[in-house]
Amino acid sequence: MLMSIYLSALDTEEERCLFQTIYEQNTGMMYHAAIEILHNSYEAENAVHAAFLSIAERFDVYKRKPRNQLDAICVSIAKNKALDTLRRQKHLTESALEEVLLVHQDTSHDPAMLMERNDESEQIRRIMDQLPEILRIVLELKYYCQYSNSEIARILGVSKKVVEMRLYRAKIKLRELMKNESKNDGT
Repeated sequence: MLMSIYLSALDTEEERCLFQTIYEQNTGMMYHAAIEILHNSYEAENAVHAAFLSIAERFDVYKRKPRNQLDAICVSIAKNKALDTLRRQKHLTESALEEVLLVHQDTSHDPAMLMERNDESEQIRRIMDQLPEILRIVLELKYYCQYSNSEIARILGVSKKVVEMRLYRAKIKLRELMKNESKNDGT
């Protein structure tokens, strides 16, 4: 039933076949990303459904993307739909939502530490938005979706060494942008 809804948004039979392939190959990864955020299977399924509706609506843009990038984009859209669900439901405060975004491992409950961490989270989110897409996607898959380097390589269709290099470059660029932002804050 859902597939007929998605396919009705597409113009040609070729687009429908391509969309079905993308759906079959990415549903699992998208669901995994959504369930990691929402911790509720019903809501995760809704987030994946909303993601595929968005993809179908803008399929003319997405169908031109290389397959390896499209897989990462599908996961990213599902993740964003899941975060939208959290925002709408207001189950989490903004600071807790930031923690979900950055998957903090620190379990400290000291209010001063939490405030400092939230400020850092906001800064990191702003800086992440400034990264080139190729580096941002690798960081999100690694630290947000918690994929291994091998899994990221498979998703992006590159070697594990390429993933390691992109992660290395992304971290350097992230540090550089953070230093520049802290200099700008000091002036």
